[in-house]
This record gives sequence, C-alpha cells and structure tokens, in this order.
Amino acid sequence: MRRELKYLIAERDRARLAEALRPYVQADAHASGETPTYTVRSIYFDTPAFLDYADKLSGDLSRRKVRVRGYDTLGSGPLFLEVKRKEGGAVWKDRARVSAPEAARYLAGDHPMDPPDALARFLYRLRAEHRRPTLLVTYDRQPYVGRFDPSLRITFDRRLRCAPYPRLGLEVAGLYSDRLAPVLEGHFILEVKYDRVFPSWMRETLARFGAERQALSKYAMGLEAQIHDAPWRFGRPARAALS
Repeated sequence: MRRELKYLIAERDRARLAEALRPYVQADAHASGETPTYTVRSIYFDTPAFLDYADKLSGDLSRRKVRVRGYDTLGSGPLFLEVKRKEGGAVWKDRARVSAPEAARYLAGDHPMDPPDALARFLYRLRAEHRRPTLLVTYDRQPYVGRFDPSLRITFDRRLRCAPYPRLGLEVAGLYSDRLAPVLEGHFILEVKYDRVFPSWMRETLARFGAERQALSKYAMGLEAQIHDAPWRFGRPARAALS
C-alpha cells in the first residue's frame, strides 16, 4: 500500500519548485536528459457505461483504473498491464510486465494458461466488465526520489495530452500515437508518493508555493476535455456523468 497525493502547479513555478526540493531529492535513475525526464503513455479501458469515470466524478472513495502502460518510444521496452485500485489516499497496483506482442495477443482475446495473479486480474476486469480502449493519455514525467527515504517519490507530470478511442494496432503501436490534444496547458501535476509519513519539509515547501491537495485524475480530465470538444464521440453515459 502506498499513499499518493496530487497538486496542480503553474508551469512558471516549476524551476523554482525543483530548486526548493533539491536538498531532499535526487533525479530518478530511469530518467535521462539535461532535465531528467521520460515519457509515460497509457491507454485506459473503461466499461460501456464509463463506470470508472462516473466513480471519479461522484467522489467514490473506492475506485479502480484498468490500463496498458508503456514508456518513451515504440519498441523501447516492455509494456505493463495494470489494475490500479484506490481507497481514499491509499493506492494498490497489480502490474503484469509483458512484451508488446504478448500484450497485443492478450488484448485481442488470447488467455494464457495459468497466468500470474496480476495478469489474471487484468484480464478478468477486461473480459468480465466488457472494457474497451477509451482514452490514450501521454505526459512527460520529471521524476525524483528521496535522498534520505528511498520509498519517497516525487514527480512533475508535464505536457498532459490525450486522444479518444485509441486503436491498439500491431504490438499495441497505438500507445505511441502523437495525434494528441493538450490538457492543462500552463500547469503540471505534482505527485507525492510515500509509504508511511508525509515529509514535514515537503509540507512546508508546498505551503510556500500555495499548493493545496487536489483530486486530480489524468484520465478524468482528459476525457472531460474530449467530451467538451466533441460530445458526439461519446455515448449518453459519459455525457450524463459529466453533466
């Protein structure tokens, strides 16, 4: 179990916030570049009634998301089939690591013999709840880990962008589409993940920047932006949830 808190920060404050955090964190080893960053790509699978989206909008404390996640560019690494569960501020994640060809087969209906628990849970949700690929969400992540507490993880999730009803394609190539619309321009999402105690220095830093905890879902925000821009693309359940 992890705790996960989110804050909306103006892009103009990003460098100043990174400097304020520097004594307590260091760049994640998985990131690269002058400002260490990697790209996160996810396809979210919702039910025909958009239950995950409706649960978020209603403020339900018990929620889940079913998604395929990859990083950076096509062919650069494995994919992850995930079921993320949230109870208030606590988060659990079932995550199956697979190759792109394996992911494509499973998403097309193949079911392996005796799958690992995480994969079995993902496939169960996909089949039993008739989930379909609903939204592609992509963003650039600037990640940090705690210098004194390695379980602490702080990320700046920037340039959030999305596209509706992604086509999976060969080896789930649709995960890497660049035909995306921006969301939250001028802002990024700060996420703080920790196991036990929220750091006092982080609380003081957030207060200096006037940042307040918010219930921020990249999936819900991206879907809302798409519904506002092109409501005819979405069925009555999604439009009704938003209204």
